[in-house]
Amino acid sequence: MLNILFPLLLNILLQPTHSYFPAGTTASRWTSDVVLCYIDARSTPAGGFGPAATTLFGWNQTRFERLLAYHDNSSDQGGGKPIDTLFDSFLFSGNTWYDGKMFWPGLGLPMNQTDWLGYLDLVLELGVTNLEAAAHNVSSHLPFPQDQSCATSGGLHPAVVLGIPYPSTAQQNFGSIDASGRSLNFTIEADRLAAVEWWLQTAYTRFQSKKYTRARLSGFYWFYEEITAGDEFLVPKVNQKIHSIDTALMSVWIPYYRPGDPHTARWKELGFDFATLQPNYAFNNVSANERFPAIKELIDEANVGVELEINVGIRNPQAGGWQGNFDTYIERVNAWQAESGSIMRTYYYGNVFVTDYASNRTIFKYYTKLFRFVKGIRGGKK
Repeated sequence: MLNILFPLLLNILLQPTHSYFPAGTTASRWTSDVVLCYIDARSTPAGGFGPAATTLFGWNQTRFERLLAYHDNSSDQGGGKPIDTLFDSFLFSGNTWYDGKMFWPGLGLPMNQTDWLGYLDLVLELGVTNLEAAAHNVSSHLPFPQDQSCATSGGLHPAVVLGIPYPSTAQQNFGSIDASGRSLNFTIEADRLAAVEWWLQTAYTRFQSKKYTRARLSGFYWFYEEITAGDEFLVPKVNQKIHSIDTALMSVWIPYYRPGDPHTARWKELGFDFATLQPNYAFNNVSANERFPAIKELIDEANVGVELEINVGIRNPQAGGWQGNFDTYIERVNAWQAESGSIMRTYYYGNVFVTDYASNRTIFKYYTKLFRFVKGIRGGKK
């Protein structure tokens, strides 16, 4: 009997096990909940996109306070007071720039050296500086000793992840990055890498020069959501540069769902510290019973986390509106975590969370649902 059972048992033990990427580990620098915050030309009146865009994409201290901590009343009801921490990490990225330029390759004119620096300055001044002020204020008002991953005994210290501008190969006259005066040409692979490495070092140096005492630079985000043939050489080199600047920095990637994509499962080989996968349920005409089991299988196989796409602007006619979409993401991910433990989470996106959910009393319950999701994962509160 032992001669039969032992080989079977050994075979079971030797079978490869796969599971999704857990939250709150050294690889994620002990963070768990990363909220995407968009800052770009739409964030200021100078962008010319109108008041509605400026409202959605503009930032101030008060808005960051409502992402750092759950407030017990909506903004249109006085705003309430902070009662518990919320997101521990803030990922800054953009989409639209001035003069018809775009972050996304192929959707508009490519950005140049001046644009990359302008974007960095805008993120630091409108984003991180306001986040810093918010962290100071919230830390002085929370009624308990903070014990979340973004906090120390001295108060909240939110992690900051900066989105890297993408070096589009459509840009053949980027501008100079050194004393040579030569304008970089992104059809040349070495020039693409040189530009990104220059921007990373510049971003790190400028962030440190601000001498923030609460906001802390934790890493960088690779903007493009798939790895093209041309990027297979570039991405590992970029990640090497990030880790050479400071070994404490992490590199983050958020690919979209593509069945058969050869790169999602290779995120570690490409040099990223972690990745979360976009289910894209919110944007495709697909049922939850079809999409989420497929996503669960892929994130387990690839050992990645998940992005919760719970904004109001959804396009899936099977989702039951944005409210149904919101509830579906929360319910499905909660079910996974009940079975397999906490998963690394990114959230799309913070602009909507503060301008809609936290500000409007008629839908304030979704801000509360979001808070309960985060805290239920960490502390068991329901």
